[in-house]
Amino acid sequence: MKLASLVLVLGSTGACKKASPSTVDQTPAHAGSAVATPPAGVPAGATLDQVIAHAFGTMTVNEVQVRHVGANGRLDRAHGEVFVLSMYPTDKRGDEAKRRLGAPIEWNADTMYAKFTTWNSVLNETSTTGYHANQALATRPACTVGQVWKRALAAGAPVEALAKITLKAGADGRAQHWLFTVTDVPRKTYFRLEVADDCPAILEAGGN
Repeated sequence: MKLASLVLVLGSTGACKKASPSTVDQTPAHAGSAVATPPAGVPAGATLDQVIAHAFGTMTVNEVQVRHVGANGRLDRAHGEVFVLSMYPTDKRGDEAKRRLGAPIEWNADTMYAKFTTWNSVLNETSTTGYHANQALATRPACTVGQVWKRALAAGAPVEALAKITLKAGADGRAQHWLFTVTDVPRKTYFRLEVADDCPAILEAGGN
């Protein structure tokens, strides 16, 4: 069965120098935008991390990109977006009769079918489909966007910047991790940091 892909772009205010990464868990991802209600399936007042969690609950995710996000964990109103690349297999799956229940699925093809859909801050949608060579599938991340920003700040990331934060699925013997980048060619600013997706679990309200 084909799994649909969804990319959500929820606008917010840009970063300021007194921004606190921890606000990502308390502030709606769409705060300050013209969006009155989120798309179907996303809870009202969703944070960026709730949007990402929703993606993992409904899609087979290969990669997540949070583009133009400030140190306060909120998307820039003009440029911010959340991109989710989801995958679904072609009809070239390996011999299922030989695969033990719960074992990894093996594919005969070198690529899998992919769908790329983008929502801008006013929920206009564009999408494309094609094939994607990386078959690795990501798991729901252990780190929040705010925690990734916090680690980047500790490593010297400019607090006033807008970053692109990408969740990379584990592949080629590497564990799942985040890639944090700030690139501004005219201002000669280039910051790149790989962040392990190994943050301690956060006890959610109502949890045991």
